Parts: sequence; C-alpha cells; structure tokens
Amino acid sequence: MSKHFRGADGSLLKADKRWSDLSNKQKEKIAGWMREAFQKHYPDDEAVLDEVFQRIEKCGIWIPDWEVIKRYHAKKSKYQKALESKKAEEESALKRYNIIMVYSPDNSKLLFCKRKKSPYIGKLNFPGGKWEEGEAFIDAAYRELKEETGIDRGSVTPLYHLMDLTYYNTNNLIECYVCRLTKEVELVQEAGGNELEWVGIEGTDFGNTEIFAGDGNILHCFLIAQHCRDKNLF
Repeated sequence: MSKHFRGADGSLLKADKRWSDLSNKQKEKIAGWMREAFQKHYPDDEAVLDEVFQRIEKCGIWIPDWEVIKRYHAKKSKYQKALESKKAEEESALKRYNIIMVYSPDNSKLLFCKRKKSPYIGKLNFPGGKWEEGEAFIDAAYRELKEETGIDRGSVTPLYHLMDLTYYNTNNLIECYVCRLTKEVELVQEAGGNELEWVGIEGTDFGNTEIFAGDGNILHCFLIAQHCRDKNLF
C-alpha cells in the first residue's frame, strides 16, 4: 500500500512515487533539464542535480529526490559521451595552430618573433605556425620551431604540451608548447620571416599589449610555464 503525506500546499503526495509513475511529458521535461544542466556544470554532479531539483520544484512536479538522483546516474555516461562527441566535432572543425615557448639555457630569457603580418603586426609573439593535414601535432610544432628559428629538436628539452587556447569566435585552436635550449645555438631567421628577439624575463611586463601580441595571453602562457618550470616539467 502506498504511503502519502501532505505537501506545503496541503495536497496529498505519494511518498514512494517512482520515475515510472511520471507522465511522459514530465519525464521528457526532467530529462531535458538534466542534459542542459550536465552540459553547463559537468563534471560537478552536485551542481547538475541542484539545478534540476530547482527546476522540478519551480514547475510543481512531485518526485522524490532519490528517484531523480538514481535516474541521473543511470543516464550520466550517455550524457558524457554526447558531450565528448560534441566537443570532438567542434575541435575537428577548428583551424589548428601552434606556438612554442623557448627558454634560454639558463632560463633567464624567452625567444620571441616580431610579427610582420596582421594580426598583431609589429608586436612580439612566440614562434609557431599552422598544423598541416596528416601531420602529428607534436611534429608540426618541431617543424615550425625549426623553420622559424633554426632550432632543431636535438637542441632543446622535449617539447612539453602546456595548454590549448581555443577561440570559437574565430574557429581557431592554438597549441602551446614549451621547452628549454640545452646549449647555446645560432638562431636562423626564416627567409622573409619574422625577426627573432630574446627577451629577458626579469622585470618584463608580458601583459603589456602595446608590446606583446595575444591580448594578454602571452602573460597567461608565461605564468603557467613558470609554474611548470618550477616543477621541472621541461
């Protein structure tokens, strides 16, 4: 026999109500709220469920919390696969580039190039370039490093994949790598390419957008690289 209790408005509610007792319309609503909240808050399960509970309450649907939690965890892997598939599709459509941060052997300087073309013409940016179809991402970074600076992979510590910068507004993805020269080398500027320049780390404001490209991202990359350097990750 079902157990009942009175709601805040005095209505009689079924205490042992199950997901299967909901109408199809109610199930569709809650399932839609779960998908939306998952896309917004993943991987924070608590935040996902909090939003779903709020929307259920606002809509006046009665269902015990544990039934919603059970349903969410039963569907969570499906939501995750759908989210990962969507992300993979978005990333596959992005134009992919790379930048390479090169530290001097004593870690006191970073290598930059002065851009000859837009965007950021005349400003300092890290060496790098465009990924070519069929090329391994790491190989593209080594190739661009060699082409733009004359530095080969035997003269640096292994490239460490620091982060990716994704710009959906311009459909670009920029892979950021970092390394350190293991010996002094002679820089070789690419024919017709950007002028190369070493910049000392001490006292330099990498957030100065009058000098550096990237709308402040040079500073962000530098701070993350410094943190990784302190952990001897490259």
